[in-house]
Amino acid sequence: VFLRKIFQNLLTPGPGNKWPGRVVVNFNKNAVQDNNAKPPVAIDVVQKMVNDSILKLTGESTISAAWKAIFPSSLTAQSKIAIKIYSASPQTPSHWQAIKAITDGLQQMDFNGAKFPIANISLYEGNASNRHSQCGFTSENLPGIKIEYWASGNFADGAGNGAAGAIKDRAYAPSLKNADFLINAFNPHGTDASWSYFSLGFKNHFGTYELAKPLDLHYRSNPNPAQLCQQGLCDMNCTGPILKKTVLNVCVGLVANNEGNGPLKNPDDYSKYSKAIDPTSTCKHPTTIIMSTDPISCEMQTVKMMRMNKGGNYGVSDMPKYLQASGGVVGALSGTVYNIGVIDEAKMEVRRIINGVTSIAGHPQVSEAKSSTSLVVSPLRGHGVTFIEYRLPSRHLGQDASISIYAIHGALIRKETKSVLGAINHYTWDNRDRAGRSAPAGKYIVKVKSGAVSLLKHFAIAR
Repeated sequence: VFLRKIFQNLLTPGPGNKWPGRVVVNFNKNAVQDNNAKPPVAIDVVQKMVNDSILKLTGESTISAAWKAIFPSSLTAQSKIAIKIYSASPQTPSHWQAIKAITDGLQQMDFNGAKFPIANISLYEGNASNRHSQCGFTSENLPGIKIEYWASGNFADGAGNGAAGAIKDRAYAPSLKNADFLINAFNPHGTDASWSYFSLGFKNHFGTYELAKPLDLHYRSNPNPAQLCQQGLCDMNCTGPILKKTVLNVCVGLVANNEGNGPLKNPDDYSKYSKAIDPTSTCKHPTTIIMSTDPISCEMQTVKMMRMNKGGNYGVSDMPKYLQASGGVVGALSGTVYNIGVIDEAKMEVRRIINGVTSIAGHPQVSEAKSSTSLVVSPLRGHGVTFIEYRLPSRHLGQDASISIYAIHGALIRKETKSVLGAINHYTWDNRDRAGRSAPAGKYIVKVKSGAVSLLKHFAIAR
């Protein structure tokens, strides 16, 4: 029996997952100003990244319409919106600059001429050390926004509350209980093996719940922590109020830790990832925002970013067990298997933005019956590089792919060989030939070959 069979269960996304598999990945090397452990963040750049991302995700032409588009028709000017932030680590929080951009956007939503009231927006953290002020979540930076912290002793009673889903007997944060809609804004961290070495959007909610009743999933004294901890993440995110109320997932990956490292540690060096996206970047931070209504796709793309930085694989079978079990992969864990979103990148619609000025055409979603190959080539005018993404079938994982660039008359300009790490792979050409000389403006051909698969695309660069 092939235990890793995907999508054996029908996809059953939560009511807030309007576009399963659609995800925006927005990189801007200018979002972080230096390479210190607590670097200054450019609020104007981050504001544009958030605005561009919500526009790209929804396809709307205005910020007001874009933010309103992610909500169901039940949204009114009286609705309560809670944003689950991460502030337990002042070194790597959900940066307030990104959260401010989100709250500013929500306030632009229009209801018959009236804007969405600021009093109906709250930020919260639960069951973790209250470090809001150290992370910049203050009334000075976020005027008018409710900034809430709930210690477990102040959690709302969850006993017998069916709305809490598979962990209904646990008390949970009043912000979550009182909210009509939820936005999950997290930062990329690593952690230990019990959590599959990741602390991302799924674990961002863990402190929202009382951990000691009836069974403390957090303690390593459990007989099988790797099973219990990860199954707890599945049950918590795939049932109850988190599933029912979440309308948007946002990875605030301006700075980050590597897989297995953190939280409560200084950011790690993300130069390898940064240069893979833009080889002219000198920033050692990931400077990336990932946005999706699909919690699985958002989490997968965050894992991919972290894996790219370490040269690791990011195919479906390489994803953490909790994410596989939440995305319909049978046999990942021994408990309940859910299927609330798209985990297979080959079936995602990836929409990419690089350095704020260039929106890159996304790879369209494909069905299992269609060939899962595609090639997207995007010359980044004004940046002197050409971004290349190529999608290959899963059987090519671990093989090599050659990327060859030819002048239009057939002369070989550059050739690179890269390992296939997942469904969609990346190579950014610095617009230079094999001798390091700048290639002249004109028409070119890129050819990607891996095994029997050969992809070809014409493109042009300007100077």
